[in-house]
Amino acid sequence: MDIDPTSALTISRFVFDGAALFLWGVTSYLLILKSSGLRHRLVSHCDWTLRVALGLILLATLGQLPLHTAILGSGWPDALSTSLLWLVATQTTIGLAWTCKVIITLACLMALLVSPGRRLEIIAISSMVLLASLTISGHSAMHTGELKWLHRANQWVHLLAGGFWLGALFPLITALSLLRHPRWHDAVMSALIRFSRVGHVAVALVILSGALNTWLIVGAFPMNWSHEYQCLLSLKAILVLAMVSIALFNRYHLAPKVSHEPHAGVMLSRLSWLEIVLATLVIALVARFAMLNPH
Repeated sequence: MDIDPTSALTISRFVFDGAALFLWGVTSYLLILKSSGLRHRLVSHCDWTLRVALGLILLATLGQLPLHTAILGSGWPDALSTSLLWLVATQTTIGLAWTCKVIITLACLMALLVSPGRRLEIIAISSMVLLASLTISGHSAMHTGELKWLHRANQWVHLLAGGFWLGALFPLITALSLLRHPRWHDAVMSALIRFSRVGHVAVALVILSGALNTWLIVGAFPMNWSHEYQCLLSLKAILVLAMVSIALFNRYHLAPKVSHEPHAGVMLSRLSWLEIVLATLVIALVARFAMLNPH
């Protein structure tokens, strides 16, 4: 079955967005851990996943300019047209965003060449800026003047908060598996408390910035479900509310029991994986409706 450029770009956006959110969430969470010993243990465990994420970002980035060119042009034949590629790269906000992604992705890859002690900081900063590049084009650039910058800033906050929420779950799940070892017990409990505290802020920012984004783009609650954009946006909101419910249950019912009830830790890990699955569905929805007309 042939795939059209729009569908290919949706897949590329899904891969890029998911990997960038993962990179930011994992590295930012690891950097705020108090225990350097636990941090080093978790870094060694997730190092290969960071490398895979960087590789996926590179591949997705390289493919996006030809895909955009094919969509703006006459289909696949224009994807490799040198003149059209240059025109899109230099004369559109899509090209500006793509150029920023390429530069920042290369900075992320260069982080693999530095000492492990500085690698986390470089990847965290690079991925944070990489998420900012997503606000250059698309719906966050639909306004003019001050409103455009408000929308872009709010979208960046939304991405940073959501990325922390999603990405931090991966090292947290790994940390919970160490609870049965007395050596790591106190460090893991400290890591869990840190996640809970920062997680409260992240969840609140996701909800507030998401509501503001909806108002800036749609102008009202997305109730016109005959319109694909508003239907998918509403589905995203439902999935996020489900994630919030799970997060609240984890924080106030399971987390207080983790220290003395092993089953609570197992259940917490399983529900965290469920949050990751729901977040993945959210990213897939956004990759689709971000390319649609909101009205």
